[in-house]
Amino acid sequence: MTDLEEFITEPNNATIQQVGDRCVEEGMHDAARVLFNSISNFAKLAHSLVELGDFQGAVDGARKANATKTWKQVSELISPNPCLHLPSTLLRCALRASTTQSSVSPKSAGSTS
Repeated sequence: MTDLEEFITEPNNATIQQVGDRCVEEGMHDAARVLFNSISNFAKLAHSLVELGDFQGAVDGARKANATKTWKQVSELISPNPCLHLPSTLLRCALRASTTQSSVSPKSAGSTS
C-alpha cells in the first residue's frame, strides 16, 4: 500500500484513472477505492465501495457524483442484498432519478413547441 500511496501523490490523474480501472477489472477493489478517492472520481468510487460492502460509503459517493447513472448502478448493486436495509432516501433518490431520466427523451427535451 505504501507504493500506492506514493503513486497517488504524483500529478498524473489520467494514469491514476487507468490504474484504478485496471484494479477493478482484476478485483482489487480496495486499491481502486484509494485511487478513485484520490482523484475524486465519485462514480467509480461508489462502485468499488459497493464491491467492498461499504454500502453507506457507496451512497455517499453516489450523492457526490450527482449523476443518475451512478444512482442507478449503486441501487442495482445494493438491492439484491437481502440483509441490507437501505435508507429510504437512497431508494427515493434512485427511483426519482431513474423516472426523471427515462421520462425525458432527447427529442422532447429540446423541443420548443
